[in-house]
Amino acid sequence: QSIVVASGSGVGESPLLVVHRTADGWGPPMPLAGGAMGVTPEWSPDGKWIAFRGIRDTTERPVRWGVWVVPSRGGSQRLLTAAAPRTMDVLRITWSDDSRELYFRAQDSTDVGGIWSVPLTGGSVRELVAFDDPARAEAGNKAFGIFDGRVYTRIMQHRSSIGIARLQER
Repeated sequence: QSIVVASGSGVGESPLLVVHRTADGWGPPMPLAGGAMGVTPEWSPDGKWIAFRGIRDTTERPVRWGVWVVPSRGGSQRLLTAAAPRTMDVLRITWSDDSRELYFRAQDSTDVGGIWSVPLTGGSVRELVAFDDPARAEAGNKAFGIFDGRVYTRIMQHRSSIGIARLQER
């Protein structure tokens, strides 16, 4: 049993650290092999991968965040959203139950948001839900969940306003 954390102050990228459970409690934080840097790491359900938000291009301003993955035992990290629009900024990430796909909430430079997916193998990103109706502002809440082929998210300022959209099979 292990946990992964970003060790920084929350501003910019931080080294990802893995902490393993031992017979005596928790071991010391160890940098993930390969030196992965990012924020908000998420284990894949099968335990083989760690997805995280990382800066897409360090020379680009403003900074845009992308979806990265690294093997949980360490190794080379890969940017999965390289084919995404250059103005896309990833805000949240979650895994599919079978660990073959990642879902992410993103917005563009005009703050128009949506929920997208990308296969673990990389390639094209696919927009699943667009939040482009100005009458239904996102209200700053970027949380969402995927369950039983549906996307659940709060899309308005009122806590009781929950949107549900069914995902279509490819």
